[in-house]
Amino acid sequence: MKKYICILLCTLMSVFILSGCSGGEKEVTAKELSITLPSGERQGSYTGTLVDGIPNGLGIFESVNDEGIQWTYEGEFVNGSFDGIGKTTWENGQIQEGTYSNGLWTPTYGEWLKSFSEQAGIKIPEKTLNFINENEALFQEKDVDLLQQKSEAGISYKMITKEPSAYGEKFIRIDDLAVIQIFTGQISADAESQKWTEVLAIDQDWNIYEMCMLGELPDVYEGDTLSTSYGVVLGNSSYEKASGGFANSILIALCYAEE
Repeated sequence: MKKYICILLCTLMSVFILSGCSGGEKEVTAKELSITLPSGERQGSYTGTLVDGIPNGLGIFESVNDEGIQWTYEGEFVNGSFDGIGKTTWENGQIQEGTYSNGLWTPTYGEWLKSFSEQAGIKIPEKTLNFINENEALFQEKDVDLLQQKSEAGISYKMITKEPSAYGEKFIRIDDLAVIQIFTGQISADAESQKWTEVLAIDQDWNIYEMCMLGELPDVYEGDTLSTSYGVVLGNSSYEKASGGFANSILIALCYAEE
């Protein structure tokens, strides 16, 4: 009887050991593997945690896109896809940092603004980001009546350029801006990805405002006039002119604009 019990115990231990070796959690370094993203299958090098052979937990994935540009994602994985908090960096300097879901960058308003402004060479003050995050609903729901109540009119271009940080924790109102250029794009190549809009506009004194927002201005085109715009100052900026050289501007996180 003891002999059979011993054989049974040895068999169970062997099964447990073999099953543990074939799966489970382990750490790998620079392992070549393929992951599936909304943009398609990507082959690359992975360093981090594998669970049953699939990236789960924290990890780093390095690959090359269809244009031959190298990129790296560092952050959280769920079932082999980017999911959670992470950061993608391209060799051309572009960065997408913040919240990811099922392989797509799905940033909060503050995360997107931080990325957008850094591409423009501006570091948003922490207090401004906190203010925007606390009032995120006003950037998304477009409550014009509430914006009117909360915003300050009469804040001039020269006041902002002198001390932009003084206007990073309040909504300002700017009237009568002529649209020089307007662009609309998508956060990612996915068809369902959220759109963003950038507007270059000038006031009557030819001062330039560079305004950005998540979402669209479907009825606004180049040459139109924005009768009223509401937003938060992110800082002094500049943009490259088509004729060459750079022009100074003020970067605004746009809440709402109307013709």
